[in-house]
Amino acid sequence: SGLLLGVIPGAILITTFTISEPPKVYMFTHYPPPGRLPESACVATGFYPKYLKMSLRKSGAPISEHQIKSTGVRPSGDGTYNLSKTVLILKNETLKEYDCYVTHSSLKEPIIVHFLK
Repeated sequence: SGLLLGVIPGAILITTFTISEPPKVYMFTHYPPPGRLPESACVATGFYPKYLKMSLRKSGAPISEHQIKSTGVRPSGDGTYNLSKTVLILKNETLKEYDCYVTHSSLKEPIIVHFLK
């Protein structure tokens, strides 16, 4: 939406716009050497404004933040932001139990991305 700040005959019009960019959401799994647990990460990139809510979930229930590694929201260098969160996948658990739930002011509906093996 645009906002007209002033109109003076013969003057340059100044406008300001509210920009909103939706996130692109990806997930991937890193398989370490034997003896270590795999990590699954959810990454949201290219979003503006800065505030974004991301929840990693297991069977639809949010995973406690103390079990998750997060980069925090960081600038991407192009005026947008990115966020990454990672969780260890415990032995005998399957990736299909996990998903990433993202909400942002630019979205009408949340983005839900499922981890796939």
